[in-house]
Amino acid sequence: MNPDVSKMRRWTKRDVWGSALLFLLNLFILLVVVATLLMGGSLGNIKQTLEENKANYIYIAFCVMLLVFITYFYFFFEERSVLYEGKSIMLVFVILDLSFILCVLTGKWLNVYARPVALCALLTFILLGRRSAMFMNIVNALLLFIFDNFSTVTPSAQSIYSALMIAFSGGMIAIFAANRLRTRLRVVLVGLLIAAPMDFIVFLLEISSMASGGSSFEQTGAARNIWINLGYGFIGGISSAVLFLLFLPLFESMFSVLTVFRLRELTSLDSPLLKKLKEEAPGTYNHSAVVSQLAEECAVALGEDAELARAAALYHDVGKCYQQTEILSKPGRLTDSEYAAMKRHPIDSFNLLSARFSPDVARIARGHHERLDGSGYPDGLTADQMSLEIRILSTVDTFDAMTSDRPYKKGMSTRSAIAELTTLSHQYDAEVVALLKAIVEDGTADQICRLGVEEKR
Repeated sequence: MNPDVSKMRRWTKRDVWGSALLFLLNLFILLVVVATLLMGGSLGNIKQTLEENKANYIYIAFCVMLLVFITYFYFFFEERSVLYEGKSIMLVFVILDLSFILCVLTGKWLNVYARPVALCALLTFILLGRRSAMFMNIVNALLLFIFDNFSTVTPSAQSIYSALMIAFSGGMIAIFAANRLRTRLRVVLVGLLIAAPMDFIVFLLEISSMASGGSSFEQTGAARNIWINLGYGFIGGISSAVLFLLFLPLFESMFSVLTVFRLRELTSLDSPLLKKLKEEAPGTYNHSAVVSQLAEECAVALGEDAELARAAALYHDVGKCYQQTEILSKPGRLTDSEYAAMKRHPIDSFNLLSARFSPDVARIARGHHERLDGSGYPDGLTADQMSLEIRILSTVDTFDAMTSDRPYKKGMSTRSAIAELTTLSHQYDAEVVALLKAIVEDGTADQICRLGVEEKR
């Protein structure tokens, strides 16, 4: 979906009921998960277990329902785009369910301090964004707290509150530590960053527990327990990062989410598709490399996703791989039939990118020849139908075409190209043109274009 259109989308009663019903379905699944983990070894005698713990299970069910309702209203008022598609709602609950199950099982089989409490926050941060991650981290911590109140995982009331503190703090630390996370390998470092403050919290909690219990650090048994628990805290931080690395590719594939890691991989000049483009259409490859740098500069200035803009720009012309070599290398102007064939390349790019990569990259790449007044192709989009990413790509693509030498014409100077784009405000976004002008004036555009020329040589 076009992001700009989605922001203006009218929220109908059908949308409300559809998202609400999907939340209710996931609520039921979550209740089943919680009940199953609570019963544990008593699954063979469910009826008796339910009768003996009826009041507790009703209370737990009520608390879980309340958490889910609060979650729905959070997304409804603060992050409504998550509710637009069923797969996004499923993504939220799959992350929550998976994180909760792993935390409970780790606490039961190993130690509550060893729980991968930051897993929920890390996955949500990368897949849905910081605000959603901060909220879902609170939900995950409260869900674990509710469970701990009626389970044997945590042996004492103090342990229950300690686990709550660990769960909340670990997730928040993970969100801040992963703020500039750009490669999968750096996730290990994030794990260490999570583990260090978690161990500090564990130490403080254990010291507090010792003081309240009348023990001292000098006692051999007490000191040993602290060191053991510090080790478990370290495991909790590292395991959060390791599990994140294991599960992220599955989430990227299952829910078709284009993460910053995937974008970085796509924008590597060593990717097979870009290598093919370089071999079959070196001029187009060079043009795409220049356009990608310009698009990235504009996206950063406008607060848009720079990685997404760069990826779409790099691949916007890959459809030309389907074009006949004679057309691509023709030294003169194209005939009408050749031009008609060439105009198909945005659609070819879209089809290729949709199949291999991401709908977002494909959508932006498809629109690089669209114009604000509807005179572009292949879809004749108008200003209100063009996202900011498409406007950026359309403008910088034309700018580089204007400034590049062709067999049949010499390229304009960068300043002359800006002057002409300014007169075409009915076709190109004025804000993007103004940014390009600033980039030209500070010499960045000339430097990028010069590198492009050197690459051709």
